[in-house]
Amino acid sequence: MAAEARLDFFSSRHNLQDSIASLKSSTANQLGSIAELRLALERCLKTFRGMQHVIMPFAPVDATHHTPETADLHLPNSFTPPQLLPPSMVALPRLREVEAELRFAHAKEALDHLRRHLLVQVHYTKYAQSQVRGQSGSTRSQTLLQQTWRKIQTAAAWYRHIRDAYQLLRGPGDWECELCILAPQDV
Repeated sequence: MAAEARLDFFSSRHNLQDSIASLKSSTANQLGSIAELRLALERCLKTFRGMQHVIMPFAPVDATHHTPETADLHLPNSFTPPQLLPPSMVALPRLREVEAELRFAHAKEALDHLRRHLLVQVHYTKYAQSQVRGQSGSTRSQTLLQQTWRKIQTAAAWYRHIRDAYQLLRGPGDWECELCILAPQDV
């Protein structure tokens, strides 16, 4: 249950970042939706900070007020190389393991998102080639393909970020066969 809540927090944070990045001209509805997402994420972040100070008393307190989607979370992978770890981290050896498990689950989730968006793109392209005719249909189809491509790029960037954080926690190992490096030509 706690792991699901953590995954939900991180995916909500990622979705909010994606929503803000994809806005070109915003309507009142879109701004309201983003404000609701930001408020919910801010509540989750406040709860996370409360738990973090119990589990990680050495984590720095953020004096500057960031938006919840850009706030630094001060997770154990930010204390690398290992010599930068505070002495109190020795008392919590399982903390890095828990974050590594969380990052691994995030990487799997990001790969699932990437696969789903790639499949949508392939099927939509086939459909558009066989069924779409005329200028308005082509314009709509191109817009949908561009939106799908943007989602693919976002999912790939998210996977790369998570994989890099996981690599900082684990170092090289057998896991690299399962979470391969994603090159731009692979997408």
